[in-house]
Amino acid sequence: MGWVFFWLIGSGVPALIASNKGRSALGWYCLSLVISPLLAGIIVACLSPLRGALEQRAVASGGLCKCPHCAELVKSEAKICRYCQRDLLTDSLPPNPPPSGIMVKTIPTSCPRCGSASLVALRVGSQYHCEKCQSDFQIGRL
Repeated sequence: MGWVFFWLIGSGVPALIASNKGRSALGWYCLSLVISPLLAGIIVACLSPLRGALEQRAVASGGLCKCPHCAELVKSEAKICRYCQRDLLTDSLPPNPPPSGIMVKTIPTSCPRCGSASLVALRVGSQYHCEKCQSDFQIGRL
């Protein structure tokens, strides 16, 4: 009876290795139940990681993002891509800026268009200007 417990718990090891390589943990757990935890562990350890699955997991966690120019993964806080050396912030703005005079409901802490905190008050409490994307917006009813 003790070997059944070892077999069930031991099957989790190949599943864990498979999950860390971007492969199906449940699939490898079931396979290791059928063939053996040791054999499944050896097989999954020899397999290469699935790059696409690992990239999707890293992007979904928020730690990394893809450069819009070269499609390499860079840290989400990065301002310049380490691979192609292009600016990630200003190059990723929409090519056609919305018309000037965006209306917002409350006093902004960041630009409603680009999210930058570089705001200049033209008239305190009513008109603001973003130095990064050059948008003007005002407080009022939407």
